[in-house]
Amino acid sequence: MTRLEGRAPLKARELAQILGVSQSYAWHLTCALRRRGVAKVVAAVRPLTGDVEVLAYLDGAWDHAEWPGALEAKLRSDPCVADAVQITGRSDVRVRAFHADAAAADAWFRDLLATPGVQDGRMQFTRTLFERPCYAAALLSGSKP
Repeated sequence: MTRLEGRAPLKARELAQILGVSQSYAWHLTCALRRRGVAKVVAAVRPLTGDVEVLAYLDGAWDHAEWPGALEAKLRSDPCVADAVQITGRSDVRVRAFHADAAAADAWFRDLLATPGVQDGRMQFTRTLFERPCYAAALLSGSKP
């Protein structure tokens, strides 16, 4: 089993703590899911409690020499960032991030606004109801999710 993005293997002990079950049950559950083809990779995508989730929408100055390179480099190296997506419409980039508290989120957003090439932006506090990271890919490939 591996975590996303090539991180270290997720131990049964860690999975048990995340799920609130015994280490033995977590191991058997993982094996059963892999045998059935339901799960090929078991990963802790993000901490499940205690985090403040935010979406930042950023507008770039397309005539600025460092847009969007400086922002992309900053986001790739930021451990708080879950994902960053170039979008069409009112904004140019959408960033989802997790922080310890609202003050940390606010300081992070102000730092993003100071990135060369970032012209403006807005931040929203959010709460993900559920995630299906591989669901659409499974549907598009014709395999069962």
